[in-house]
Amino acid sequence: MILDVRLSSTEQHHEWEQTLEQSGQLASEKQATSSNHLENDGFESLSFESDRPFDMLRFQHFLTEQLPDTIYRAKGLLWFQWKTERFIFQLSGKRYSLSKDEWPTQPLNQLVFIGRNLDKLTLMQQLNNCLSQRL
Repeated sequence: MILDVRLSSTEQHHEWEQTLEQSGQLASEKQATSSNHLENDGFESLSFESDRPFDMLRFQHFLTEQLPDTIYRAKGLLWFQWKTERFIFQLSGKRYSLSKDEWPTQPLNQLVFIGRNLDKLTLMQQLNNCLSQRL
């Protein structure tokens, strides 16, 4: 199951983000969504959205075996096949957290990755490969 992987889980650990904010490398969450801000600091972002659920084992493999070290931050809403809950996903470095919640709307995968020198085409292919073949 996805909660039982080699990545270390995180609870409210924001020291890394605070250090980056204080050094001027990363602004507030609101500014981090700005393409110009990211580019000015050497960061890139990649957004992924799908109306198909993820296969949990495939997504786990992506996190543990394929996620590039150049991704520093990711967040979003995850929808897994056979699960009725939504999962709120936060990643900082190699640490991540998932919290369950109810879907207030139609289920949808929505992710944003922030990093440097991202191979966006490969990342999109890897994420698409994580999607379930069946609904």
